[in-house]
Amino acid sequence: MKKAGKSKTLSARRCSKSAACPLGKSSAKRKPERRGTGAEHLYAVIMAGGQGERFWPASRKESPKQLLSIGKGKTLIEQTCTRLKGLIPYERIFIITTAAQAPLMARKLKFLKKSQIIAEPRGRDTAAAIGLMAVMVKKKDPEAVMAVLPADHKINDHKGFLNCIARASSIAENKGVIVTIGIKPDRPATGYGYIEVKKQTACKCSCRQKKITSYQVKRFVEKPDAARAKKFLALGGFFWNSGMFITKSQVMLEAMKKFLPRLYKGLVKIEKGLSKPDKKKIIQKVYSTLDKVSIDYGVMEKAKEVYLVESIFDWDDVGTWDALNRLYTADKNGNIVLKKTELIDSKNCLIVSDGKQLIAGLGIKDLIIISHKNAVLVCPRDRAQEVKKIVSNLAKDEKNKKYL
Repeated sequence: MKKAGKSKTLSARRCSKSAACPLGKSSAKRKPERRGTGAEHLYAVIMAGGQGERFWPASRKESPKQLLSIGKGKTLIEQTCTRLKGLIPYERIFIITTAAQAPLMARKLKFLKKSQIIAEPRGRDTAAAIGLMAVMVKKKDPEAVMAVLPADHKINDHKGFLNCIARASSIAENKGVIVTIGIKPDRPATGYGYIEVKKQTACKCSCRQKKITSYQVKRFVEKPDAARAKKFLALGGFFWNSGMFITKSQVMLEAMKKFLPRLYKGLVKIEKGLSKPDKKKIIQKVYSTLDKVSIDYGVMEKAKEVYLVESIFDWDDVGTWDALNRLYTADKNGNIVLKKTELIDSKNCLIVSDGKQLIAGLGIKDLIIISHKNAVLVCPRDRAQEVKKIVSNLAKDEKNKKYL
């Protein structure tokens, strides 16, 4: 991926109007603003309820991927929160997660109040979770703009990231639309959904020393096979779906009213109940009845006017164990080994131990071997995407649930 350049603006202020540019331009002569200026209605909603099944056996129900330190430094959820510094203050960050994970989140994210960590009464997929947060954030601030962000991505260029969020926030607020962040593909990946854009609507808005390109979305495409992914890369005009999007809470609720009317009716009941003493019981009762549907299928793929801001930052969703090949440097034999490992005549292997036992390999190649707690994973590197099949199989037998 291309390396993002330096940029000083973190403002979510609207750019000045221009007839030639549907999103407007900012003047190159304007003085740089301080971080966070004009973003007083911007909130972060961090989606942290996933299990990270492709990262099994390290990722489990009560210690999912977002609570792991993958790469170096803090856990992924801590990194997601702290990279917002300078644009969104901690008091405007909300985490939505599962009931099982909420206490772990609270212990790890001590800079947030417990009231900012919302536990889903029951897993109802992303549309319900985002709808609940839209209602809650709107109650705090009727003019709120939500930046909905996955909890488990790896981003090193914080300035570039914040500039893109600020630009997307400006578009979302000024045009009353949903804006997603698109990642320019550097390989024909089959593990991501893709977004095709309308090239003729491309608009380059000068963003204080860095140009951030915006497009109107043509369509969302499900995860392709290898042949289609290669075709998308050759054609151009396709971006990886990062799972990040920015919109006013009211705009999201209006979209749900249109495309998910039954779910929306439930959200209205929850919204009315937020002012009542027994609000927790109301949320518990109503939320469990909401339709189980993803936000992409329920809203994003159906909305008529969605915009995309092209990322100017490095990005990795750390979706599978194979992602470690992009986060660590391999040795001369192409091996990446972490902690207690001894290899002889072995090539292109990824081996991770939790340090409790030695992993030794002789004459092996192109394997992933992960030892964590009471389980060991062994699979070919080119089948890393399929690890979740093991999790699904284990879940079928009550005796095996101790491994999940």
